[in-house]
Amino acid sequence: MTAQTEAKQLNIRLEKDNGEWIAILANHPDLKGDEEVGFPAPSEEQALAEARAYRSIEQSSVFKFEYDETQDEYVVSFGDQQHRGKLLATTYAEAQKAYADMINEAEPPKPEPAPEAKKTRQRKPRQPQPGVPADAPQIVPPGIAPANLPSQITSGIGTGPGQLAPSVSHEDIRQAAPAMMGNPNPPGQNPWETLGERIDRLENTLRELLTTASKALEEMSKR
Repeated sequence: MTAQTEAKQLNIRLEKDNGEWIAILANHPDLKGDEEVGFPAPSEEQALAEARAYRSIEQSSVFKFEYDETQDEYVVSFGDQQHRGKLLATTYAEAQKAYADMINEAEPPKPEPAPEAKKTRQRKPRQPQPGVPADAPQIVPPGIAPANLPSQITSGIGTGPGQLAPSVSHEDIRQAAPAMMGNPNPPGQNPWETLGERIDRLENTLRELLTTASKALEEMSKR
């Protein structure tokens, strides 16, 4: 495509005057008496480039231009930026590059938020209940780890401290009955007293177990 053919498509005329080329805009049909506007350039190709720049800015919603007669310069602007030059095409190219650099500038990476510190729940130490022996067996509800409990829990029947006395059979009571009847204070332990003590101790142990279980449930509800 020749320069003259492209000039017709841009609706301009390329003319040479006194050694320089001028891209002359066609007058508006309704304004035939107006003075013609031209863009002078050193060569025909540069004059065609001036016409291309003018048509491009004319259709742009970002760029604007004006001619500063006092400085004999074109001023191409976008936003609050201005670019000046003797030729409209080169000034417009500089403004386009500055605009592309501005919109392509990468934003600085945002600092990652610091990880939140995990909150740990401290287990309260078990306080001994008044009136309950320290070695009393504890009842642990299902699902509760047996923390702060003795490593070994023995049976409640035996000869150790806090245990029940062995059971007395009917045969033992029958054999001891004659001696009890003949001697109000027979040597040895009275089986009936042993049985009564065993029942009393059993009731005390059950009461302590219920008290301990109630305390454990109360602590669990407070967590």
